[in-house]
Amino acid sequence: MFKGIARYVPERKKWFVYDGKCWAADIVGLMVMELAKDMADAMLVYAATIKDEDKRKAFLEGAMKWQQRRFRETYIKEAQGVYPLSMETFDQDVYLFNCDNATIDLRTGTARPHSNRDFIIMISPVVFDPEAYSERFLQFIDEVMCRNTANAKFLQ
Repeated sequence: MFKGIARYVPERKKWFVYDGKCWAADIVGLMVMELAKDMADAMLVYAATIKDEDKRKAFLEGAMKWQQRRFRETYIKEAQGVYPLSMETFDQDVYLFNCDNATIDLRTGTARPHSNRDFIIMISPVVFDPEAYSERFLQFIDEVMCRNTANAKFLQ
């Protein structure tokens, strides 16, 4: 259920949670516990939609266990072995640059929406603007490349 947003990393002994832009270590386990609470609440809401009273009672009996912190802690601990990730999974594509509003593929210069499947941990607070222009930056590149246009274009 949470495979796309919460994964356990055994070598760090921590959960990593995707926040919609990047993956981050859940240092004290609060984010994962919040996900478990959300699931517990969703189960109660779902129980209200079950029309058959016997089925609803049976479902509620199990759902009420999720309201107990001890039960959620046990579930979270047991879930560590389901779909664990290695730290090597993160930031594998060195050509992906995560900005505040998009992920930039540095090979093509194109922006695309953030994706949990990129497994990016780092993010820049910069907002990507494909129309941005800086005369001073272009001058700097020209100076550094000793006015070699081909190398300057490659560097950019």
